[in-house]
Amino acid sequence: MGIVVDSKKAKKSPCKCIITGDPNKPEDRLCFSKGIVGALSDEQELEYCTDILAIETSKKFADRINRFRTLGDILDICLESEEKDFLGCIESQARKLKSEK
Repeated sequence: MGIVVDSKKAKKSPCKCIITGDPNKPEDRLCFSKGIVGALSDEQELEYCTDILAIETSKKFADRINRFRTLGDILDICLESEEKDFLGCIESQARKLKSEK
């Protein structure tokens, strides 16, 4: 979630986004805007990004972002689970994900 320092500037400026999947889904974009410090949340993208400029990145960079997102999903599952072995949960979720591919 970005810190809004100038809401008017953020709404007038186009967002610059790294696209990691479907360009129409906020969860598949990593966006930045003038007037906001840091990356925008999905909700902020919907509010401030009326115009989106795609930033070209390498496939390797996009893969790293997707891996980071996957790790976040695994951590969410393990934090919400009743399992006492947190690291064991992470390992089992990673193996489960790998076997599904």
